[in-house]
Amino acid sequence: MEFERFLNSNAKPLIGLRLLGLGNPRVLVDGVDVAFLTVHAAKALFSLALAPEYELDVMDLGSRLWPDAPTSVLHRRVATAIWQMRSALGDEAWRIQRSRDAIRITMDGVESDIAAARTAAAEWLAKQPVDGVAVGELIDALNQEVLAPWSTEPWVVVQQAVHTGLSEALVALQRHA
Repeated sequence: MEFERFLNSNAKPLIGLRLLGLGNPRVLVDGVDVAFLTVHAAKALFSLALAPEYELDVMDLGSRLWPDAPTSVLHRRVATAIWQMRSALGDEAWRIQRSRDAIRITMDGVESDIAAARTAAAEWLAKQPVDGVAVGELIDALNQEVLAPWSTEPWVVVQQAVHTGLSEALVALQRHA
């Protein structure tokens, strides 16, 4: 429950964009579940939200979403996925920006359970002593599958490895506390 309190203490009251990627992915705008036209649009949104600097090259995003597609079709497919993301996000569509070669999401004010878990883990690793119950709950959160339906995709495997590393570090910290 400590992790839930941490997540909720940093949350804005059901206003804006909320990305939930621990377990089955969900996207909410103003507290309402978002339905994407295709799974590619949802994957694109989470890819951007988890990318360094929240930005990906168009071709990198395209090859994540359609690994077997010829490169000649990726720009058009990514353009369609961007349109689908923006359409689904409604008032939050402004967050998705595209330049000629890159796509970016503005994450200011966005609530993300993945980001919250990583922030909480970093804070616990930086401070000691450790509250065993709170850290145990955070370890449980970190051990949830990241973006579960897409867990075998290489970009998701990398994200899961980050959580595994944080979880293992917290377990080690707990043992030595």
